[in-house]
Amino acid sequence: MKSGSLVLAAILLFGLLVPNVSAGAVTVKNGLLNATGNLYAGFDGLFVDSVLGRVGIGTLNPQARLDVNGSSLFNGIMNLSNNRIIGLAAPIEASDAATKEYVDAASSGSLGNVTLNVNMPLQGVLNYDALASGGTYYRNTIPISLPKTDCGVKITACFSPPAKMVVGADPVSRVTKTPINAGPGGVAISYTDYSAEYGRPTQPGPYCGSIYGDQNYHGLWCTSASLWCASLSYCCPTSYPNYTITDPLYCYACNSTYANIDPVNHICYNNPRCSAASAGQTYIQYNINENTCIYCASDHPVYDPTSKNCIKNTTITTNSIGGVCSTINTYLPTAFTDVTFLNASDMPVGSTLISVAYNCPSD
Repeated sequence: MKSGSLVLAAILLFGLLVPNVSAGAVTVKNGLLNATGNLYAGFDGLFVDSVLGRVGIGTLNPQARLDVNGSSLFNGIMNLSNNRIIGLAAPIEASDAATKEYVDAASSGSLGNVTLNVNMPLQGVLNYDALASGGTYYRNTIPISLPKTDCGVKITACFSPPAKMVVGADPVSRVTKTPINAGPGGVAISYTDYSAEYGRPTQPGPYCGSIYGDQNYHGLWCTSASLWCASLSYCCPTSYPNYTITDPLYCYACNSTYANIDPVNHICYNNPRCSAASAGQTYIQYNINENTCIYCASDHPVYDPTSKNCIKNTTITTNSIGGVCSTINTYLPTAFTDVTFLNASDMPVGSTLISVAYNCPSD
């Protein structure tokens, strides 16, 4: 043991008995230890650099405020006060911490041919040979039916290999809401045939067009002064100054508050048509043909208008194999789903000799 260490131990012991004592660069006053020089406690044990204000544990050359060379054990909560942990190595054990970069890469399938770790139990391979029956077509989409959920899969597609694969996993129902800012509704007006009348009709009201442009031949008039001529043979009430030419024609009483016309649902409206998305939801669109506002759950932000379901955004960039095949590794949250192949421009591409190798978690 260094002589300085003996002196320090003696001073500490003496400091417990004597409130004030000093020895060279070390002073004990009122039970407090003050070292004006560097402090050593055992060789490569505890070292305090009084010049740089650094503490080393297991090192005599600390590179930070606290530099620990060796394993650490915490039996309580570690609070980083909203600061970060950096410099993590890639995880090895299942309980190891991982960096954001590693997690992002693993979830996107960009780690290459990683080993899927789901405790290996149920294994199998699904083959989709588009030309096996003598056909000449290629597959753009393949269905996948697995024994259970949360299986790891490795999907390989060859010849016209896709640059991306879209996994249509975990479809959930959409959320719909009634549109807002809806104003007065339209009134349907039927066609009136005046063609049997010759000469100037006796009905009061404004002239309503002529098939031949001749007021004295097949003249067309509205039947009341409370009507106005919207179009050929269609008369709207004077309190409905707007119209759309449909069959039947609709008249509207739009105003400055609801100045726009919806010709499909026959109402006056103002924007926006839909309310903001609720917490945990994403606004998708207003569907004029259904007259409804469509929303998806935030974790299922992609809307499939065919099935009217919301799905996860599961486009995965593939790994090329010799320019002939491409592959992805991922997990499927559902046992039954489909995978669509896209090129780099997000356009459908057909492949053949497709295989899906899978392993599923044990019960």
